Amino acid sequence: MRKQELEADARAIFMRLDRLERGYIGVEELSHLALWMHNAHSDRTRATEEELDEILDYLFIELDPGQTGQVWFETFKEWHFRAAESIAHHRSIVAMNIHQL
Repeated sequence: MRKQELEADARAIFMRLDRLERGYIGVEELSHLALWMHNAHSDRTRATEEELDEILDYLFIELDPGQTGQVWFETFKEWHFRAAESIAHHRSIVAMNIHQL
């Protein structure tokens, strides 16, 4: 994905999460993101409280290191870029390993 496409994708996700249209993602919205992340990356149908807490802890560390309770778009966008880069790298390693079989 090109940087321009990633930014558009990040903005679309951010706007969906910012349901109150405050210009930032708050704690409640981060909970929605945690649930979405679990569902996207898990084979189970329902997340446990412990799993969601772990994901939320990760999100707070990554997106709100100052512990303000507010995640602004620029911070979210940079995290989204890093996550997309990490996923692409992981997929290339998996593809390379499968090719070597």
